[in-house]
Amino acid sequence: MILDEKYYSQLYGGWIGKVIGVIHGANIEGWPYERIKESFGNIEDYPVKFKNFCSDDDINGPLFYLRALEDYYKGSEISEQELADNMLNYVGDGHGFFWWGGYGVSTEHTAYENLLSGILAPDSGSIAQNGSATAEQIGGQIFSDCWGLVYPGRPGEAAAVAAKMASITHDRNGIYGARFIAACISQAFLTEDIDSIIEAGLSEIPKESEYARMAEQVIPVCKENNNDWEKSFLYVKEHFGYQHYEGSCHIIPNSAVILLALIHGQGDFSRTINIGNMCGWDTDCNVGNLGAILGVRNGIDGIDGKWLPQVHDFICASSSIGFLNIQTVSQVAAYCAKITSRIYDLKPDDIWKRIFEKEEGSYFHFEFPTAIHGMRARSHESKKILLSNTTEDAYQGKHSLKIVSPWTDNGDSFYLYYKPYYRPEEFDDSRYNPELSPTVYPGDRIRAYLKGEENGWQANRIKVVPYFKDRIKDQLVYLYEYEQMLSDQWEKIEFQLPKGHTEIIEEVGFYVVCLEGGIRETQFTEVLYLDEFEILHQADYEMELNRLPLEKWNPLHVQPAHFSYLRGMLRIETNGLAVSGSGKPAECYTGNINWKNYEFNVTLIPVKGVRHNVLFRVQGGIKNIAVGLAENNTVRLYRKEKEYQILEEVPFHWQHGVSYQFKIVVINKQIDIWVNDDNLFQKEIDSIYENGCIGFGNDMGSRTNYTHYSIKEC
Repeated sequence: MILDEKYYSQLYGGWIGKVIGVIHGANIEGWPYERIKESFGNIEDYPVKFKNFCSDDDINGPLFYLRALEDYYKGSEISEQELADNMLNYVGDGHGFFWWGGYGVSTEHTAYENLLSGILAPDSGSIAQNGSATAEQIGGQIFSDCWGLVYPGRPGEAAAVAAKMASITHDRNGIYGARFIAACISQAFLTEDIDSIIEAGLSEIPKESEYARMAEQVIPVCKENNNDWEKSFLYVKEHFGYQHYEGSCHIIPNSAVILLALIHGQGDFSRTINIGNMCGWDTDCNVGNLGAILGVRNGIDGIDGKWLPQVHDFICASSSIGFLNIQTVSQVAAYCAKITSRIYDLKPDDIWKRIFEKEEGSYFHFEFPTAIHGMRARSHESKKILLSNTTEDAYQGKHSLKIVSPWTDNGDSFYLYYKPYYRPEEFDDSRYNPELSPTVYPGDRIRAYLKGEENGWQANRIKVVPYFKDRIKDQLVYLYEYEQMLSDQWEKIEFQLPKGHTEIIEEVGFYVVCLEGGIRETQFTEVLYLDEFEILHQADYEMELNRLPLEKWNPLHVQPAHFSYLRGMLRIETNGLAVSGSGKPAECYTGNINWKNYEFNVTLIPVKGVRHNVLFRVQGGIKNIAVGLAENNTVRLYRKEKEYQILEEVPFHWQHGVSYQFKIVVINKQIDIWVNDDNLFQKEIDSIYENGCIGFGNDMGSRTNYTHYSIKEC
């Protein structure tokens, strides 16, 4: 493989195809073929359109499993236990990410509980531990796209790592499905021949396996039936339908549908995913895998543009780290390409070298064809504002974002913005219970390059005013001190968000005013270009926690705004955020996972129990540094590496119901901690904890009120 334009088109096509497929099948998941046919007839477009698509397990898995290769800085030599620990790091306990259908019912739920109880991988997912009805469900297959995408043109390596990951939760056919999908996607980087892609997948599984025997029967039937996919499906339904298998969602029936759609789809992206959807059963899973395979095979240019507006180059996820639950497909694809270049020592060109050097999720470059990085626009007058990726002009590289206002009058205005935070009402449902933390904070700087374009009458006189929107006050704040006139040359616009007091940034961007662009009372077309939109984090804000709004997704999913959590109960009370739990540590998080050096101040009141903690350098559910009030009138400094380990302990008399102020300063490896102005700890920590967000938590059935916190990056 070389990192050329074809590769980037295929890689981005694979990730976009995965998301399209999941959305396509999401709201008819579990429907039988007959109901789908009666309801929709011949499907040619999304059966259901979403405001924004909310998190789904099919997307969560590939998104976060992939992170193990960077978190452990490894390639195919990564171990099953490291992959298992990575899963524990990003999966909330009993909520979000997976289907939590019960121990022995949901495969992932079962394996998660096994891992927490001390059963190591791969025993955690084995038939010996869980039985075949649980271990051979579909999950091993649906989460394995990422391995084919990160090992392009290396189907054997892709299949091997996919098998390691799948073995944490699955066994036998569950693992074979993972190997098959990963190898097919990897092979699709090399060839457009569907038979070769299928053969690459089948070559990575045992020939005597049930999975292989199913393929031996289904493939010739599909080829004999030419364009009659329904005839092939009736064969699949009779011989490999759900009636033949135990469990809630067995892998074999759904794998047969994937083979059927690949063959009858004949390499056409739309036809393939539509056939997969019309077959029914686990539609989002099957069509997600199909979308990834065909997205790589065809590249982004081979995906009909009608599928893209629903995706909007945006991903909402539901890990335990809220900052990582707002991403873009472009961000994920670039992250994947960076890992591939490292593993195989592939040298990117100057454009992509620059992209790989930037902090993940902070740099919007538009270099993937069709990429818009989730940017949005709206006008006061409800006039249509069109956003598209273009090669007409660029400040860096070859692509930029083109913004067109087709029906503009002198004095018209609109907002061009990025959303670093979303409210529940911006989605249609809660699906896999996302918890979101902003990706932009008060104090951060924003840098971008913009230019106008002559419209045939004269150069438009366009004024740009940076602004942000606060979620809590629900108001726009215009930063007039940074306003600037555009020209027909690229102009750098850089501004800093002011220090914040109890604010959540939910929009940041530009208020664009066309002062004059045409003859009086005559409409004209206004054109702008945006490139190199970058978030330079420099957080500086304080938060009164009793003023946080509640995000009400549904009656069972209500959580305080801007927090995600591992486990426990979070409530907003008159004196702040109340955190409580049972026997295991209760933890919640907020902030940027890339924060490195900062001063973090917290005021807390211990209400009940003996352990009341403040967390920092949080990298997930199994990795953080913490300090807190502890039993026997002590304050303890902890390092969490799966379990909390005491680094240091000092005497400190504390009482329930009394307020305590913690001040934590972290600079590189050095930690300094004060409690009520007493400097209790000065210590160096391991370099693996060099960055992370912040949080609160307790243990041993405690309850703690956190009234106020502030953060200032150094």
